[in-house]
Amino acid sequence: MNYLNPYAFFIDLKNYLYDQNIFKQIRTQTKVVSIGNLNTGGSGKTPFIRYLAETLSGKKILIVCKSYKASLKQPRAVDLSEQDAVHIYGDEACLLKKLLPQCDVWSGPDKTQTVLEALQKTNDYELIFVDDGFSHRRLFRHQDIILFDTSRSIQHYELFPAGQMRESWKTLRRAQLVVLTKTEGLSDQKRDYFYKKIRPYQKNIIESTFKTVLVSDTQKIYLVSGIANPEKLKQDLICQGYSVEKQKEYPDHYAFPVSEQAQLLSEIKKHPDLQLVMTTKDYIKLTNQELIQKTKLVELKILISDQDRKMIYEKILS
Repeated sequence: MNYLNPYAFFIDLKNYLYDQNIFKQIRTQTKVVSIGNLNTGGSGKTPFIRYLAETLSGKKILIVCKSYKASLKQPRAVDLSEQDAVHIYGDEACLLKKLLPQCDVWSGPDKTQTVLEALQKTNDYELIFVDDGFSHRRLFRHQDIILFDTSRSIQHYELFPAGQMRESWKTLRRAQLVVLTKTEGLSDQKRDYFYKKIRPYQKNIIESTFKTVLVSDTQKIYLVSGIANPEKLKQDLICQGYSVEKQKEYPDHYAFPVSEQAQLLSEIKKHPDLQLVMTTKDYIKLTNQELIQKTKLVELKILISDQDRKMIYEKILS
């Protein structure tokens, strides 16, 4: 255990108690796969879950999210027809339901309880995907997949409070697969950094690239985002030939209240030559119909080689 960092000490203590079976885990008969990360902020979990669910479309899949920054107090199946659904269930849960209508998506303040509640309603799921579940030790996972956003700075991957790591590199021993995301343009030096950090604890490593998809007749854009890494999105759009004339950044998971939407609408009307662009994660929170009509969506598509895709299937379906 790391006694010099109080945060690390308590994380190590928690993991030790679970590893020694002093703290008990709850197991399910249905296979549970966590898609998580060691750091705070985004790493591409939502596009990766979408990728898995779409390529395993023949399976009956349950997706479980935490109702982060939402009003939900008890686990519930996400219902997008409800007014203010995003504020009830959370943006990630609503986005996944919108992207994957063939899957059941449940949200709740506690991931273990949400899984158990969902299984009481329907017990014939073949797979359960838990969004950001690596640190949630109470729920036993049959597979843990860890994502690293390689576009982040090396400083980002220092243990909290020096950086944004919630757990140390050594905890990768608990995982079955590591996915490096956003590797497009990754330098050899930075690639070596990740492999040197990961390989002592986890040998199963694959790489993926992200493709930013935007269809707009106007090359000059006004980019609005409430995501963890807006600079990467901006650079991707620039590489595609778009000119980001104006940009407005909000905190990750920003709620976009009605007053802010009205302000955005007022601003875009002042710049009729610019196309307002938002991510699907942000767009799903909009309620102002005029603003919705004026907004173009940018989506992230994940690309993985056939060889690496085979490794994913072997891990999940084994």
